[in-house]
Amino acid sequence: MSILESFFRWIVEVSWQASILAIAVLAIQWVFRPWINPRWRHALWLLVLIRLVLPIVPESSISGHAWIPAPIELFTPEGPVLPSSVAEIAPNYLESIRRSPSPTPLTTFQIMAFLWLGGAVLGLSIVIGVNAAFYQHLRRLPPIRDPRLQGIFQKALLELGIKTPPSLLVTNRVSSPVLMGFFRPAILLPDHELQNYSDSELRLILLHELAHLKRGDLLIQWMLSLMKILHWFNPVLWFAFRRIRIDREPATDAFVLSHSGEQFKESYGLALLKVLENHQKRHALPSMVGILEDKSELQSRFRLISLFNQKAYA
Repeated sequence: MSILESFFRWIVEVSWQASILAIAVLAIQWVFRPWINPRWRHALWLLVLIRLVLPIVPESSISGHAWIPAPIELFTPEGPVLPSSVAEIAPNYLESIRRSPSPTPLTTFQIMAFLWLGGAVLGLSIVIGVNAAFYQHLRRLPPIRDPRLQGIFQKALLELGIKTPPSLLVTNRVSSPVLMGFFRPAILLPDHELQNYSDSELRLILLHELAHLKRGDLLIQWMLSLMKILHWFNPVLWFAFRRIRIDREPATDAFVLSHSGEQFKESYGLALLKVLENHQKRHALPSMVGILEDKSELQSRFRLISLFNQKAYA
């Protein structure tokens, strides 16, 4: 019980401190919006994530020695303690039991700690179950053998300098391209209307998903999923996590255009529009990073794409 109380106390402390930091980041973004490029808007959120994960282990006086019962003293300076009979110790033992205090009721803080633990366990179970079911589906998918798509994919890998490529799979479980996984990442493409994309559009779409891999966005996405589970009770952090996802996409757009060149701004915007035409819903799987995280922010993304400048990004 003391371990749970100590950990929950640390969670609450970190949660409110990170909430204040998140509000500060939002204020900075609002005040300096005209002067902060998408790359830095997203990077500012790393301050919140760092506060949430450091330190990983809460400071506590709890030690493993607390779990080891105190040894029974069988020897004294005068010699061994050997009761002559059970009758000598039974009365004292029964009296100690009679005088022992009755169990105290749970405090409000302890009840809150148990409620937090229940919510965290439930959230973790849902994340593990949903991801495990989807990974089972991925294992049954055959590899892509389309030479056109494989050729575009290989060129995109060379363009970003990625030596360990993710898997490339086609599935009917997604309506827009996404990147998912951690140790074995995979790019998932919708199985409908791929033939309607030109080679240039497919290249830009694949570059976007590979940019997420290159930028380490999968690691951040997993961190967000874990933080959601631990801080499920904090609406301020949930809003901050949503803003992190939203600000991630313009930063990735800028990354893609920084490698492709400013001359591809219009082609890239048109490719996003074509993806939007087939997009049905946002993929909420915790391990997924998609090209369309929030449709309501697309107007802002298109504006930033049109204003992209290579020098500003650098």
